[in-house]
Amino acid sequence: MKAYRASILYFSGPAQAVFEEDGLLVVGPNAQGRQVVQAIGDYRQVVARYPNVAVEHLPGRIIAPGFVDMHIHYPQLDVIGSPAEGLLPWLENYTFPHEKRFSAPEYSAQVATFFIAELLLQRRHHRAGLCHFAPRVGQCTAG
Repeated sequence: MKAYRASILYFSGPAQAVFEEDGLLVVGPNAQGRQVVQAIGDYRQVVARYPNVAVEHLPGRIIAPGFVDMHIHYPQLDVIGSPAEGLLPWLENYTFPHEKRFSAPEYSAQVATFFIAELLLQRRHHRAGLCHFAPRVGQCTAG
């Protein structure tokens, strides 16, 4: 096992951010041999439970979980991977023309229904659909 002493930002539950000014993160193998978090919290409390674990002290540093950008531009799903010489040509030749189709409420509702069904099918429904280009799309996906 190994421990890291630093300021630590972690989440104790959904939307429950915790910041330990002087924290300790202990990692070690689980039953399958993968390195996982064994303990996290206030340095004095956690180190008492792991007195023989080597501690790497990182003063002035913050340990935080990996942040993953989970937002989706669902109207662009049909044009992802379209060939282009860069972002601007992709937007001009594929994205903007495709997004114009969302001005039709029927099309917007059809795509939104498919999108939500796919999210639920994949069990990845903790994402935020962005509705920045057409007010009607927002009516289909906001929430």
